[in-house]
Amino acid sequence: MEAAHLSDMMLSMIPESGEDVTEIPLKDLESETWQFQVPPKPGKYMYILKEYYGMGFDIGYYVTYHFGLEVTK
Repeated sequence: MEAAHLSDMMLSMIPESGEDVTEIPLKDLESETWQFQVPPKPGKYMYILKEYYGMGFDIGYYVTYHFGLEVTK
């Protein structure tokens, strides 16, 4: 089984304000390392990261991570 590639990852952000879910682009820095841009406004944000792990021939599964971020001034 291979680890997920950047193209197999999707990061979404849900603001505390209840605004719409926003898909966040990920940037590949080096092998197995990635970054995303933090929101500029102070607040609390919930992130959902989905990774697809494929075993070939349309067989695979998703792993979902949930994490929070608080941006302060």
